[in-house]
Amino acid sequence: MCAKPLEHPDVLVDVPLMRPLASPTRPSRRRARRSGQVAPVVAAAPAEVAPTPEERARRAGGPEDRALYTCGCGTAFDAAVLMDVSCPACGAAQSW
Repeated sequence: MCAKPLEHPDVLVDVPLMRPLASPTRPSRRRARRSGQVAPVVAAAPAEVAPTPEERARRAGGPEDRALYTCGCGTAFDAAVLMDVSCPACGAAQSW
């Protein structure tokens, strides 16, 4: 047995019939061709080329030559990337 009735003719009594959409404000291309009008041609904008990783690095100011070091004494400091960096608080050498 079905839970819903298969036919119920008065379901859409108060709903108006569907109407076609209003005509557009400008004629379609097909109508324009028929009437002899030519649709304006819009030039496409040139596509931007994605920058290479090298170009992005140059725009960003080049590679970063600084690093954040953390010493055993608990001090965190920003210093240049070198082979021998020492902690400004205790003077201990930091390994990279």
